[in-house]
Amino acid sequence: MITIKNIKELKAERDRQRKAWIKNGEEGDKFFMDLAGADLHGAILKRENFSRSDLRWADLSGANLKNADFNWADLRRATLHSANFKNANLKLASLSGANLCYCKFVDANLYSCVLCGADLMEADLSKADLSKADLRGCNLSLANLNVANLIGADLSGADLMGSNLMEANLSDAHMLYADLREADLSKADLSGCNLSLANLNVANLSGADLSGADLRGGHLIEANLIEANIKCTIITQSQWDTLAKLYSREFMAGFAVKEI
Repeated sequence: MITIKNIKELKAERDRQRKAWIKNGEEGDKFFMDLAGADLHGAILKRENFSRSDLRWADLSGANLKNADFNWADLRRATLHSANFKNANLKLASLSGANLCYCKFVDANLYSCVLCGADLMEADLSKADLSKADLRGCNLSLANLNVANLIGADLSGADLMGSNLMEANLSDAHMLYADLREADLSKADLSGCNLSLANLNVANLSGADLSGADLRGGHLIEANLIEANIKCTIITQSQWDTLAKLYSREFMAGFAVKEI
């Protein structure tokens, strides 16, 4: 098993693999590191380049990876809990099924990243770019997504129970069947978002922009919609009847009633 704990050891392993790569007649500009199953637990590897590297099943738990480059890297099923990815570049990386509990992704670039089925419980993704990311079925319970960019992201079936999505941008996101119970979505941009059949019980949607969002079939028991923008927000007749008991006629006029 490859074991790496610092930058010096990483560079030595990279040089060893590059020499073997070229010796085997491979093109040097297509070289990528093979760190599948490697032990990088607790390693300090700030600003290092892991672009296109194979890190499947690798252990990077507790590693310091600030400002590191994981562009196109393969981290499927990797163990990454408590790792620090602040300002890291994970654009187009694959992290499906990875353990990312308690990770720090503050200001990280996760554009179009594949995170389906990943465990991100209590992860800090504040101000991260997750636009167009694949987050289907992932666990984001109690995660911090404050001011995160999730434009066009797919969160279908994701668990976001108790998560912080204050001022997050979820415009045109797909959140079919998502669990948003007790989530804080205050002042979030949910315009054009597909929230059909999502669970929003006890969610805080105060001041959120729900214009053009589809909430049909969703659960809204004790959800807070005070000062939310519900212009052309789509709901069913039964949802309208329930909400009409709680909100003014003027407020309810913003909804568009359509059956599923």
